[in-house]
Amino acid sequence: MITRRRGTFMFIAAVLSILLSSSLSSAQDGHDAPADVSEAQGLNSSSGNSTVNATEAQRIAKEQDAAERRKFREEMAARKEAEERERDLALCKLQVTYGSVIQLQHVPTKRFLSATNFKYFHPSSSGQHQVIAVDQQDGYTHWRVMPRSGQRWELVKDVPVKNGEVIRLLNLRTSRNLHSHDGPISPLSKQREVSNFGEEYGSIDSNDNWVVKTQDEFWYMTKPVELKHAPTKSPLISSDDFDNKNYTFGFQEVACKVDQRHASSSI
Repeated sequence: MITRRRGTFMFIAAVLSILLSSSLSSAQDGHDAPADVSEAQGLNSSSGNSTVNATEAQRIAKEQDAAERRKFREEMAARKEAEERERDLALCKLQVTYGSVIQLQHVPTKRFLSATNFKYFHPSSSGQHQVIAVDQQDGYTHWRVMPRSGQRWELVKDVPVKNGEVIRLLNLRTSRNLHSHDGPISPLSKQREVSNFGEEYGSIDSNDNWVVKTQDEFWYMTKPVELKHAPTKSPLISSDDFDNKNYTFGFQEVACKVDQRHASSSI
């Protein structure tokens, strides 16, 4: 663009210079007026043709620039798509280990398991902090994989998690564990309540324990996994049928399944 502006400016300057020279010649020699008029007409015709050529050149340059930009965007989009495919392929081979920081996405609704800083307040609730499913990703959707209650995580740090092993999930933002219990029911689906509860380290509460169920020997990133609450054997579930501005502030409820009517448990 800078080059084209500079070229146009130089062209106009050249035309003005020629016209100015012609005017000076006419003033110095008044006897050759017809010839001067003819020369001026020739200059005007030449100037008009040059202006048309410059406009056409600008149009072609703009089209070429637009084509180059379009090609660049297409190349960048193709590169991004290839990088995402490569990343997903790498993640499929990456094992979840003790100490890994992960996000858990509910397969049917594509929402993320999230802790909160607001508590259950429905009748017969535990009064503990709610766990919900959300669209956005932030610190509340990040969980650290920890060993079962009573076991120090430093002893198993970076060890791959196997199918059937018992783990805890510690929320990075709240420093509380994913928790459930046999008793309080969830406000909307009337299943077992799931909360974010307990201490960051050294938990001895068995209600913080979850069993990992996968189709492979180990738990791999991006592959479906089912989490079952260890003491009650209830799978972690969620559904977009259950959200309420009064009890869950409009967010999707997360619970543990008591019966067989709610089967969306894969995350």
